[in-house]
Amino acid sequence: MQAESSSEHKDTTTGVATEPMDDIALRVSPSSSTTINTTNPTIHDQASETPNDKRNDTLDTISSSGTSVMSVLSDITDFADPYPYRTMSRAINGNIPPLYPSPGSKVNSTVIADAEDVKAQYQEAEGRMKPVPEVAAEMEKWYWNVDRYGFMFDEQTSLNAPNRAHTEREISRAEKWQRMAKRVRRQNMEVFDFAWTAKLVARVYKGVPDSWRREVWYYFVTGGLRDFDEDVELLAKYKELLDQSSEHDRQIDLDIPRTMHGHVLFRTRYGYGQRALFNVLRAFAILDPKVGYCQGMTNVAAMLLLYFEEERCFTGLMHMFERYRLRNLFVPGFPALMEAFFVQERLMEMLIPKVAKHLDNLMISSSSYATRWYITLYTGAVIPYHLLLRIWDLMFLCGFDILIYTAIALLKWHQEFIISAEFETIMERLNGLLTVHDDDKFVHLIRKLYEKGQSRCLTDRLRGDYTKSTS
Repeated sequence: MQAESSSEHKDTTTGVATEPMDDIALRVSPSSSTTINTTNPTIHDQASETPNDKRNDTLDTISSSGTSVMSVLSDITDFADPYPYRTMSRAINGNIPPLYPSPGSKVNSTVIADAEDVKAQYQEAEGRMKPVPEVAAEMEKWYWNVDRYGFMFDEQTSLNAPNRAHTEREISRAEKWQRMAKRVRRQNMEVFDFAWTAKLVARVYKGVPDSWRREVWYYFVTGGLRDFDEDVELLAKYKELLDQSSEHDRQIDLDIPRTMHGHVLFRTRYGYGQRALFNVLRAFAILDPKVGYCQGMTNVAAMLLLYFEEERCFTGLMHMFERYRLRNLFVPGFPALMEAFFVQERLMEMLIPKVAKHLDNLMISSSSYATRWYITLYTGAVIPYHLLLRIWDLMFLCGFDILIYTAIALLKWHQEFIISAEFETIMERLNGLLTVHDDDKFVHLIRKLYEKGQSRCLTDRLRGDYTKSTS
């Protein structure tokens, strides 16, 4: 159920009083299960304590402006400042320590001992607290101080408060999705099936109603429920994995308090949200040791937890890494990230040549600003949260390529500023929170660029060029 306030609030940005939003999840809800459709991806600096040699050696030299991917990665798991990248000098100077042991490194007895201690803390917290009612208790604690997504009013720039017209439109769309959905029961679980038609695609581009995101995202991430049966085996493995210790437990524990802390689900230390996030990340790291754990993954998993229960979050994360090629985004060497930079820069030359030429003249490469865009799937305080949800809707529908076209769309949206600005102001803008005044127009721009690229097979052709250049 969404956390929403019934009292009137003022938007701190505009100073205008906004009417409270009706409880859409209650009025038009696809299922009776309790989910919290809320978050805000505010992040900040966080320096890890042990080296990751494989990732460091590969990435420290990729940026022509001097910004290493590792320094950006170590900046994506804190919460205090919604504009964590307005002071880029720290990252550019490269004085942020590297991350954590590489997946293939030896694990000594001290690390294992630390991991056991960390796991024990979470298990002890779980034993002290009531299992299910705890979520409602945590929500009740902050209820009057959060926006419709569950983010604390005093810790964000925008309250994400919809007006009456937006509320009525979302209710109407939720009713349309309800009529389009088919409730089915498989493996003793209730899920929703949809006909993959042009109408479905059009409605995703218009924006999935928040009360339906859990079901729609799960439908897409399982390939239209084709991979649903794999979840039974994954869930059995998940229970076994929770009894094991991971070499990454300590680093995960360090990052969790700094992940979406302004959101009620993750605000309580060792509360339900933090325990679920810890369990999901460590289980994933054990099951997929080649990827292990990378700090960009905390925000991705946290985002899923806002719509999925713990077990489905784990299976959804596994499906995402396979279906959308995210494994290659995080394995040592970050091959998908390097490929995305190459494809993005070639697309810029074709679709926004003025921006491409100006950035090239200033020696600003995509790696100097787009690393956090891709490595966090835009959850790293890149765009406002309400727009982030729309981008994730498109990602689940279209796959990873839509994220590259989102980057092109962002640069095109801010084109006039970019081509008239100098190095420092461009870096400050691109590494800050990029505002978009009209979500619908922006999504339309993404769709236009994406469909143009797909019709000419641009991304596939550019990937082939990248493979040839690196072979």
